[in-house]
Amino acid sequence: MNFMSWIIISTVMCLSISSADESKRERIHQVENSLKLPFIIDGEKPPVTTLREQMKQFAVPGAAIAVIDNLELEWIRAYGVLEHGEPARVENNTLFQAGSISKPVTAWLTLMLVSEGSLKLDAPINTLLRTWKVPENDFTTKSPLLLRHLIIHQAGFAPGAYMLERGKTFPPLVELLQGKHHAPQIKVINEPGTVFAYSNPAYAVLQQVLEDVSGMSLDELAQRKLFKPLGMNRSTFAEPLPAEMLLTVAAGHLKQWLKVKNKALMIPGAPGGLWTTAHDLALFVQEIMKAYQGKSDRTLSQTLARQYVTPQVLNMGLGMYVTGQGDTLRFQYTGGTDGYVAYLTGFPSLGKAAVVLTNSSGGSSLYRKLIGALAPAYRWPNLPVERTTSAQTPRNLTRLVGRYCFDGAPDLVVTISIQDGLLSGQINNYPHFQLKYCQEAIWYIPKHLKEMEFHPPQHGLPAGIYYRTPGSLGNHLTKIE
Repeated sequence: MNFMSWIIISTVMCLSISSADESKRERIHQVENSLKLPFIIDGEKPPVTTLREQMKQFAVPGAAIAVIDNLELEWIRAYGVLEHGEPARVENNTLFQAGSISKPVTAWLTLMLVSEGSLKLDAPINTLLRTWKVPENDFTTKSPLLLRHLIIHQAGFAPGAYMLERGKTFPPLVELLQGKHHAPQIKVINEPGTVFAYSNPAYAVLQQVLEDVSGMSLDELAQRKLFKPLGMNRSTFAEPLPAEMLLTVAAGHLKQWLKVKNKALMIPGAPGGLWTTAHDLALFVQEIMKAYQGKSDRTLSQTLARQYVTPQVLNMGLGMYVTGQGDTLRFQYTGGTDGYVAYLTGFPSLGKAAVVLTNSSGGSSLYRKLIGALAPAYRWPNLPVERTTSAQTPRNLTRLVGRYCFDGAPDLVVTISIQDGLLSGQINNYPHFQLKYCQEAIWYIPKHLKEMEFHPPQHGLPAGIYYRTPGSLGNHLTKIE
């Protein structure tokens, strides 16, 4: 190569890099300045606002966002402060409590042990547990409780949560499983595999399985098998957090900027105790998509990675909530504890994804509007969701009438009824709301800016409802009468 050729090639490369950098800056600016709900109803586009304005409106002191495009980590940005009223800023490596996003991380780790032959998905749980056993009863005699049931929330356990005040002694997991320290007692109240109910106790039991089988704590196992290999160097399941780490975490906040005592609650690892950064969580999401495409086998084979995002029951895969198929296949998960909300979503066939971490309970409203900004900037399929309501309603509305219980929250019941020929809903004793028919089984709720999608009995389960913000992850309800 002569000198002139070298000059030309170098110039072209520099121009290409400069163009790519400019394009990235434009997309970041677009995201930061075009937050909106990810749906359009009857052609009416939602109002657009900025990230800064929305953080103020929803009382979110700090946030961190990571974006992946074409399987590459394109950018990470940190916003706001660690603690309301204090000057210390959130940085790209700031730790946030990820809440229930601990569950898909634990599920992936479980599948790694399945791949190695240390576990089998259809093994009865009590054959794996050593330090403690799930109490047997008529339900488990009829249908054994399997490892698979824990992952996909079909264990049949009574609901419950694990949240302890920071500063107190963190008890051994087995004592929590025994119902000590005001923890929910592990009790099978439904035949395993017959009911879908989101379950923190199921993942507490799953953690005990991993620790018994590996001989390591969940954090030690995750560090060795997952975090270190992927470069997730700031992530940890350790509780209590070492004092030096606690000093620099993003402190949790409730409504109206109210601070969580001692910065954050303590939560067992698998149900909700993961501490991570936007950078680290993005590396995990990136690995899911690479394994799905067969471009990485560092942690899981392509076969197991695809099962991870293939529905096993309703929209639950072997670790992630899933919708769509092919290029529209999308996984999502949210995590929420007192003072924190975390969110991740990805399109594994396309290699597109995003991670949002916030140190406020107001983070749920924030991440939904971020979806509305990220989707057009990165050409996410099927977003924004477009719905058209109709004055005409389908026949036989009576098939939808009944009482529906939020999975994992039996005290929350939605009553669907017909009033003056129109479909109406009511959550517990709160005011009624009208449902407007859109298409197929989807009804829009103007009062809540949400939608309900009714589904018939499937997967051996009763009829139910998906209740969600269009374009986002929501809740499932099961028809009980």
